[in-house]
Parts: sequence; structure tokens; C-alpha cells
Amino acid sequence: MASLETFLPLQIRVCSWNLHGSRVDSRDDIMEWLAPQGRRADMYVIGVQELVELSAKTFMSHKKDGARRLRGLQARLSVAFEQLNERFDVVCAFGMVGLALLIFCRQGLSPCITELDLDRVKTGLDGNYGNKGCVCARMIIGTFSACFMNVHLSSGQNAVEDRNNDLQTVLGEAFQARSSRGHRRNPKHGFRRESRHHAAHHQFCVLFGDLNSRLDLLQEEELPPGPLEGLLPWDQLLRGRMTSQANFVEGSVKFAPTYKYKPGTCRLDTSRHPAWCDRALYKTDGGIFAEQLEYSSFPQLCFTSDHRPIAVHFVINADAEAPTSLFEGIQEANEAPFPSPGISATEGELQAACSDSDLVKPCFSRQQCRVFGAR
Repeated sequence: MASLETFLPLQIRVCSWNLHGSRVDSRDDIMEWLAPQGRRADMYVIGVQELVELSAKTFMSHKKDGARRLRGLQARLSVAFEQLNERFDVVCAFGMVGLALLIFCRQGLSPCITELDLDRVKTGLDGNYGNKGCVCARMIIGTFSACFMNVHLSSGQNAVEDRNNDLQTVLGEAFQARSSRGHRRNPKHGFRRESRHHAAHHQFCVLFGDLNSRLDLLQEEELPPGPLEGLLPWDQLLRGRMTSQANFVEGSVKFAPTYKYKPGTCRLDTSRHPAWCDRALYKTDGGIFAEQLEYSSFPQLCFTSDHRPIAVHFVINADAEAPTSLFEGIQEANEAPFPSPGISATEGELQAACSDSDLVKPCFSRQQCRVFGAR
């Protein structure tokens, strides 16, 4: 069994990919996304968007198609994790139409994860459909609180206001008993919605996914000459136009635009201006320090989608200026955390997971939830 020192400091890798309604192509080596140059993490948070095609057809068939796609994605990830020669446990795996969130942790860390709660927030079609929105998970790791939010915001060059509204909705409604309009959000499919904690009030929170940030350039305008990186000053997120994420920060963007490419090539699709749609923002509070070791895109994974995947790799530790006992709960475990082997899940569990309910392994039992104040 792993010792305490194995997890100190704690490494968390957050990965995001808009799959464009496609299965991950066999020619795309996802190990380069999960563990480039052998870099490993103690916890992997994997969010995808457009797991299924977002078309009129999927309005009726997304549950069946999404379950099958989620099952295939988890199987592909399972094979990849086996290459790390370590056993990983599933913390959760669930979805909403095209969004899916899968969290894995090294087996020895499993007993330290408690108070797991999941939710989804719909923002598509005025909040009535889950083609856009958020799937999220919060938990206690040791003794510090963490929240991970996989979002897909409104698309379109001129939809900045819609994206701001989407962000405001998901940050305001996640885990809450009432919507921003005062409507009751009924508990269902394992989503408790008890208003006992707020997404942005955790000690470590990551907001990531397809934020759909575009360039403040009209489509008919010619792009300024020079390298693509020179377009960053026109990025709507960096220009401060997406005001709903004001308390989150982002590492330096030093990668090429993540959208829109011709699948199977490195060539941009000129029907759209290039954009840094796929991003990862984070915030810390309550004595937590997060060092960002990597914030990258992976242009070599080009066969699956017109988006390029991204990843951000964090090292989490106590803030030296505000020492805490945040890791006191991470100790050696004397028992196996799960009755079932490996990170596999039954077909029935995955079917339920993508049919708008949650897949939670039994060791992540519910304890009294804690509320953390805003900064």
C-alpha cells in the first residue's frame, strides 16, 4: 500500500477535449495527453464536450448514444492507465448529452476522498436542454475541498453575452436547490442539490472545457499578418470580456489556437477565424497553493476532432504563508478501497451514468458537507 509521502505534494492533471461528436481515433495517442514524457499525476480529471454529435437527432437519442460513447471512452482511458503500471480507481464517470466528466485517482489516494457530490446544469435552449452547460464534481481530498467544472458555453463569434450568462448560471446553480430564476432544482439521479456548498467557494476550483472564447474580429475581417500567437490580444477571455469568471485566473497561454482545424491535418479551417476556445481557469483559497507545471495543447492529436485537446497539470500544497493541515487526512490505507478490481465499471453502471445519473464507487461515502466562504 502506498505511503503518505507518495502523495505529498498532490499532483492533479485536468484534461479537456471537444470531441466533435466522434470517438477518439485510434491514431491519436492519448498517452501524450495524459502523461506526456512520462509525467504522471495522482488524480486525473478528464472532461469532454461533444461526446455525441449535437444535432436534432441527439435530442431524442443522446441517452443511449451517450452511454455507449462514455463506455468506449472509459475503456480507452483504462487501457492508457494500464500503461502507467499503476492501479487507478474511478471516482466518478457521468454525463449530460455531449458533456462527460471522468475522475480517476491512484488507488492509495481513494480512502482520502470523501463528501463526493455531483451535479449538472443545463444552459442550452434557455436552460431547458443540456447541449450546453456544465457537469461538475466536488469533494474533500484529505481535509481540503476541491471542485471541478467541465463546461461547454454558447458558441458563436458574437455570443459573448450568452457565454457570460452561461457562466453565471453554472457557477450560481451548481449544487443548489434553486435555480437563478428561483425555480426548484429537484434532487434526482443522485444529484442532491442541497445548497450546502457553492462551486466557487471551494479551496481549489478548476473551471475548464470549451469556453468558446473567440477573437474580437469579424469573420469578414482579414487576420493581422504574423504568427498565430500574435492573435492573442484579440482573445475575448484575455480582453476581459467574459466577466463572469472574474475571480478565476489562467496560466499563460503559450500554445496555438485550439480551433478550428480540418480533422486529420494541421491545417486551419478558414470558414472560421482561429480561436483559443478550449481553456482551463482556476482559483485557490483557504491556505491552498496551486503551482501550474504545464498548460498545453496537443496538436499532434489531430485525427479525432476539429478541436485540439488541452491539459493543465497542478501541484497542490499548503500555502507557506498560511499553513494548514490540509493533508492530514491522507494516510496509509490498511484495506482495499473498492470491492471491484481496477478502474472498470459494469455496462449497467455506465448506462445509468450517461442516462443523466451518477456513477460513484461505494467507498466515496457521504459525510457532513462543509461550506467554504468566498474570498
